[in-house]
Amino acid sequence: MLFQLILVVVILVALAYMWNSNRPVGKSTFRGSDNPFKGRYKKPPPRSSNHTIDKGSLTRCHNCSCFFPEGQVIREVVEGHILEFCSQNCKHNFHVPRE
Repeated sequence: MLFQLILVVVILVALAYMWNSNRPVGKSTFRGSDNPFKGRYKKPPPRSSNHTIDKGSLTRCHNCSCFFPEGQVIREVVEGHILEFCSQNCKHNFHVPRE
């Protein structure tokens, strides 16, 4: 009985060894690229905008501090100073800081 048990164990070990030895050694199952970012980023298409703004003629709004073209400026005299706003809404919402 002990001999049969040892024989079964030896046969199972031999089968396991043979089954594992048929696999290629060192061959990876990873099929992707070595570079994890390859193919993920695509350059955006160039803009086909005909509307360009001359960046030399921009001014800053006194209320929201955004830059806008000088052609759209809305001027208001506040306490003797000429202030420039980007919109009627900014002009309306502007408050003079009190000291």
